[in-house]
Amino acid sequence: MFMEYLDFEHDMEAFRDSWLKAMEKSEFVAILRLLFHHIVTAERAHDFAHKGVNRLYKLTEEKFGQESQKEVEWLLGHSLVSMVN
Repeated sequence: MFMEYLDFEHDMEAFRDSWLKAMEKSEFVAILRLLFHHIVTAERAHDFAHKGVNRLYKLTEEKFGQESQKEVEWLLGHSLVSMVN
């Protein structure tokens, strides 16, 4: 469900734009909240969170190269800050 919102078919800019647009969708934000919740409440990142984050990094690196790691980190951080506001 989470990945359905994201554009892996075009370039990194399209991926970023799709993420930012998805932040307007309650389901996407709910999935992110769940992911963040599992990361911060468990002593070790819950299997769900660990696999989800690793899959995201792997897919973006395969599609957009190693530089995508910085973009994913920015998007995750931006999303967390956006949810607080």
